[in-house]
Amino acid sequence: MHQSDDMPVEISAVGPFKVRSSDGADLTPRGRKASCILALLILSPNFRRSRAALQDKLWSDRAPEQGASSLRQALSDIRRSLGHYRDLLQADLRTVSLDPEKISVDLDSLDLSAYSDQAASDLPVLFEGLDIKDPEFENWLRDQRHNFEQQILDLRDDEPDEVVVGTLPQPSVGSARAPENERPWIRLLPQLVSTGDSGAFISRMVGETMVRGIAECGAIEISEQERDAPGLELRVEAMPMPQATCVHVTLFEAHSKAQLWSGTQNIPLDGGFILESPNLQILINQTINIAQMQLHDVLINHPGSYSGTAALAAFQKMYLFNHQELLDADKLLEQAYERDPKGIFLAWRGYAKTFDMGDHRKSDALAQKQEAESLIRKAMEIEPQNSTVLALASYVYSFMMHEYEVGHELAERSLRYNPMNVLGLAFLGRAKSYLGKFEEGYQLAAKAREICGPGPHQHTLDFLCGITAILSNRYEEALRLGEMNRALAPDYRPPQRYLVPLYLQAGKQEKAREVYDNLKKIEPDFSLQAMKEKSYPSAGLRASGLLDHGDKDL
Repeated sequence: MHQSDDMPVEISAVGPFKVRSSDGADLTPRGRKASCILALLILSPNFRRSRAALQDKLWSDRAPEQGASSLRQALSDIRRSLGHYRDLLQADLRTVSLDPEKISVDLDSLDLSAYSDQAASDLPVLFEGLDIKDPEFENWLRDQRHNFEQQILDLRDDEPDEVVVGTLPQPSVGSARAPENERPWIRLLPQLVSTGDSGAFISRMVGETMVRGIAECGAIEISEQERDAPGLELRVEAMPMPQATCVHVTLFEAHSKAQLWSGTQNIPLDGGFILESPNLQILINQTINIAQMQLHDVLINHPGSYSGTAALAAFQKMYLFNHQELLDADKLLEQAYERDPKGIFLAWRGYAKTFDMGDHRKSDALAQKQEAESLIRKAMEIEPQNSTVLALASYVYSFMMHEYEVGHELAERSLRYNPMNVLGLAFLGRAKSYLGKFEEGYQLAAKAREICGPGPHQHTLDFLCGITAILSNRYEEALRLGEMNRALAPDYRPPQRYLVPLYLQAGKQEKAREVYDNLKKIEPDFSLQAMKEKSYPSAGLRASGLLDHGDKDL
């Protein structure tokens, strides 16, 4: 066995790029792009990148087949240069990586404070000599060099003795050493086929609306270029035709380029603004919901730790309508905020507390309201223009504090930033209904249901539409929605409570009794008399007059 088999290969990233064995032998690849591959890998999470990502950075101007062939040649160049240590480079059909047990990188142990007194012009250069002509790699390298230099400059006012790479408050050179709050991302891709100025404009407008809606939910950031963190890519293609515009959407996993989902809608040209078309609004919200679900799967299968992982897991738990799951969701959102202090995480925490209140849990209601209001206020301070933050704030004020005017104003603000935010629409509808504008309230809630597409909010939107239907005297519609909610979300209590007086109003006493008995099993103190009390979360039914029926009618 070679004397240094178990010793690491040393890679110098600061100054001239070098690869050496532990005994000093030069293992640096001859090909410049082969060296660039190593540079990309050592600044990637777990020293790993997809083949597609490497091709995009180093052969962005070539066809996929040419890029793949060039990548294979460069990998062979690396193996030849490594010689006896060739096994530290690992590659399969999708990814390329370096064995972290067999390499050491100077960035991991470099004391940056040693450079803090030097002039900016005298600072060492990251990956000196690795400049190549590919614009994607040039952009990446420029950003990494700038971030490296900025880390040194930031130390000039700090205590230098304890600072090393890997412990900086905001490190950005080297994703293996990146902060936990590095966010997953989404990038909008250009159209593949030219469809003229009109098609390009519609494609861009619809795509930007989609990625903004995805980002607002809190677990993802919009990016103009590929990043090391897990991400999604979205392509929107609009083809104008004489009587309609066909819009096609494709969602990809960013690094593998695997297609995750696609959808198409035909948008009739009726003379109105295209974003106001219900068909297009359905496609936009459907894409937002599916992107959130797909991102959840991408993050779960990724070894990194991201705030988005905790947040998306919390969303999944929140809509299980279970008290323990809500407590777990609250902890996950708290963890997400600690890693990445975004207002949306606080807003979701405040909103989650409305679920417990809706379940009529025996708890300190005043303390719950105060905590929810505190969370919401802070969320709006951090992200005052986030449509989803404002929508969630609207519901907290309307439902928990019964401040319907405030809820109305916040929902309207939400819709100014995103007119098709389904939560903003539904919560504005609820606020209007409770302010006596019953028809307007129902129409808004019904529109939210119409354009929401499949997603976690569906049962809540069905329920809210049912409430506004009751207040606008659409009892059959409310009964239909209540029955659907009970069938699809049997653990969701509020719709079942409303079913009891609705069945009695329709003269269906036997069905009313069946639902009543089922509710008594999961909520022993449930009764129609209890629902008449102001402390009970049934203000809509009390306002409708349906609670004129009593338990004796069962």
